[in-house]
Amino acid sequence: MKIEPNKIFTIADITGPAAIQQIWMTPGGDWRYTILRIYWDDSTVPSVECRSATSLPAGGEIRAVSSLAVCVNPGSAFNCYWSMPFRKRCG
Repeated sequence: MKIEPNKIFTIADITGPAAIQQIWMTPGGDWRYTILRIYWDDSTVPSVECRSATSLPAGGEIRAVSSLAVCVNPGSAFNCYWSMPFRKRCG
């Protein structure tokens, strides 16, 4: 799926309690301008807001990384394994 510039796309709207345990992204194009926002429990302010590149090591360049919390694989596969619990809702 292609998301047009300056558009917002909702990836998930989950009612809890629960936890996000993995985020796997395979962005195309200029992925450095992709912004990830996560809102917990109906907050109007995002609890997580970052460019996909800034949430990864290596200064925004794709380099292979393998750790418990973050994996960057060739071909722009980004994986994060931060446990992010919420009480009521994640959106």
